[in-house]
Amino acid sequence: MPVAQGDVLEAKITYSVGGGSSFMQNVYYFQVANLVSADEADIGNDFFNFFENVLYPTISGLLTTDYTFISIVGVNKTKRERVFDGPGTFAGAVAADSSTPMVVAAEILARGRSVGHTGRKYIGPIDKTALTDGVFNAPAIALLEDFLEVYENSFTGLGSGNDYDPGTVSFAPGGGVQQFRKFVPGIGAVKKTARTQSRRTPGFGIG
Repeated sequence: MPVAQGDVLEAKITYSVGGGSSFMQNVYYFQVANLVSADEADIGNDFFNFFENVLYPTISGLLTTDYTFISIVGVNKTKRERVFDGPGTFAGAVAADSSTPMVVAAEILARGRSVGHTGRKYIGPIDKTALTDGVFNAPAIALLEDFLEVYENSFTGLGSGNDYDPGTVSFAPGGGVQQFRKFVPGIGAVKKTARTQSRRTPGFGIG
């Protein structure tokens, strides 16, 4: 079924770290706030452009060259249908030998109005020169805040002209969408100290 206004879309990024020794994932949720085009190719172009040319370039100077996108997969969680998928091309810009250990990450929080509805993203490994005794320096904080600003705000798709609101989702028993809560720009936060990202199964984790 075609994507409709109000549908909730999941975008899952799988990326390689540690020179390809491990794979991690970050998952994002968006609601279609204004539908101009339901064409799946247009919608796929919207999200590939957003992640690879808008959101992640804000922190390319914190990520090393062995941080590389493998794929981006989009699923309509409202209708439980895949909408787009394809290989990713984004990679960090810092020399690989400047990387922290794979578990070290920055933590970025986008928040909704309701307490407890937080989009939490772990980004790493990162450039070790951005840290002093586990604390991010001012230039690194500025880049992470740029990422947060893009992440917590709505965007208009380059391919479709659709408007997408980022936020969090609660799911009903059985996996159906129960409620979507839009982020409120300006109330999120960047943690000033380094965090860890876990690997839940051998060779694979969720950031």
